[in-house]
Amino acid sequence: MHLIPYGIIIGLSIGLIIGPIAVLCVRRSMSDGFLMGIATGLGAAGAHIIFGSIAAFGLTAVKNLLISYGTWLRLAGSIYLLYLAYKAATKTVSFKQEDQTMPYPQAIISTFLLNMTNPVVITSYAAFLTMFNVSIISIGGGIQLLCGIFLGNFSVWVGLSGACVFLRSRSSEQIVTRVNKGAAVILAAFGIVGVATTLYTFIS
Repeated sequence: MHLIPYGIIIGLSIGLIIGPIAVLCVRRSMSDGFLMGIATGLGAAGAHIIFGSIAAFGLTAVKNLLISYGTWLRLAGSIYLLYLAYKAATKTVSFKQEDQTMPYPQAIISTFLLNMTNPVVITSYAAFLTMFNVSIISIGGGIQLLCGIFLGNFSVWVGLSGACVFLRSRSSEQIVTRVNKGAAVILAAFGIVGVATTLYTFIS
């Protein structure tokens, strides 16, 4: 049973869910170009490989460990979103600026870690695997599935980054700056909701 197509469908489906990572990818692509958007997507896809592995190979202990610290991870991720919102709101966009906001490796790692603060995604992968009746009976099958997940998920970010750069090439610096401000508001909203729900969890 070839599992790559199943992996592509699953990775694509989960990647299409609109969330803070999508907003971050749009902001970075519009502000800093295609490669920065790709770096952001690469970090996201890397985290999804981890989540997909845990779900596919039935690593229950790892899953339970991550979910048990889910509240703390969500709090850390929400605070980081607020920091990203601040950076987006205060960034001055210049198409003539040669230096990137951050090195590409830092963009990859920061997005990877931000994704890892949401281990509940593991349950989404488990649900899709059950829906498609996919079971891993060999290491080779697992690798096929994970390759598919990566390709499907990463294709979302490539497409999104490409679309943003296309729009960027037809926009002025003022418009891109407004996109930055809008992204900052959305990221801040995600961060505030995350912090509020986490604190409510602690006190309830």
